[in-house]
Amino acid sequence: MIQVRMCEEKDVVLLKKMLGANLNHQLICNNIMVIEESKTIYGLSSYKVINSDFDNPEAEIDILYIDRNQRLNYFGDSLIKATLNLLDLRGIKKVYIESRPEDNGFFEKVKLKKESENRYSTQLPDFFDTACRSKG
Repeated sequence: MIQVRMCEEKDVVLLKKMLGANLNHQLICNNIMVIEESKTIYGLSSYKVINSDFDNPEAEIDILYIDRNQRLNYFGDSLIKATLNLLDLRGIKKVYIESRPEDNGFFEKVKLKKESENRYSTQLPDFFDTACRSKG
């Protein structure tokens, strides 16, 4: 069974290994979700708050990673929806994500708004008014 859950401290070493040596990111478990099946982690998302204004808090998803062998199993779709749900529950109103050009199609399929060539956004909770399902 596929499960999306909050990161635990025991996951951090594995997550750093998954992301590789070029990781220049402090992994904070309170801001990370993992997706797993049969206790094997296949991906993670991470976010940071970029505007904590009371009336319009904003966040950026700074990592959205799915193992290459799992990218056609809807893991990305499940993980981004769960991450946006968490951000909505935490009171965030707008979310941004930077994309690599080869991933732009995924963000368009999940109905994120294109802000610029490789930057997407969505309003919360409005995102949940439309279904999103994509392969990625």
